[in-house]
Amino acid sequence: MDNVRTQSNLSFVAEKIPQDLYMDLQTYCNKRRKDEVWNYNQRLAGALTQQSGLGEHKHECPGLENYLLYTAAKLWNEIYLTCPWEFTGTKDPTPFMKLHNLWVNYQKPGDYQPMHNHSGIASFVIFVDIPYGEDERTVHRSRGAFQLESEVLPVDWTWNGVILMFPSSSKHAVYPYKSTEKERITVSGNISWNVEGPDEEHY
Repeated sequence: MDNVRTQSNLSFVAEKIPQDLYMDLQTYCNKRRKDEVWNYNQRLAGALTQQSGLGEHKHECPGLENYLLYTAAKLWNEIYLTCPWEFTGTKDPTPFMKLHNLWVNYQKPGDYQPMHNHSGIASFVIFVDIPYGEDERTVHRSRGAFQLESEVLPVDWTWNGVILMFPSSSKHAVYPYKSTEKERITVSGNISWNVEGPDEEHY
């Protein structure tokens, strides 16, 4: 899975994240799981009760934010999103972008996210630990999948380490699973414009 893809007039990025970032993210998610601080539950839609912010990502996962901005730039250049600044001599919007928020979802069997969308330029999900295989669909007849607009993506353990990034306006949903009692761990977040310009932070 790599590069920007287009299906049914929908553009998205699906690729393996660098292995070092994946390992750092796994370690950070395991650490946050032990904390049991579900400070994102009231901020997000859906029937998930264990969602934690990853506010220390710059320390715990160095390089992750730069990778996410670079990936968002690939998506931006493909679907020609607008930007509040003019570009002269470059098509690189990354200095004008920021990682707006980042959180981890610990999903239990039966949990789900209904169709919804986000604010910002690009949104993403990183599949950190999907604990089931294709038997979720073939034996248990449960999708356990991720839906992006009209596309139902057959997510299973083979997607571990994959990022799926898409325009924030795209509607998406997460289906429940039932083939295992193990938790499904994903990391999500949003990329937005830095409205003060590339040299200043704005929140």
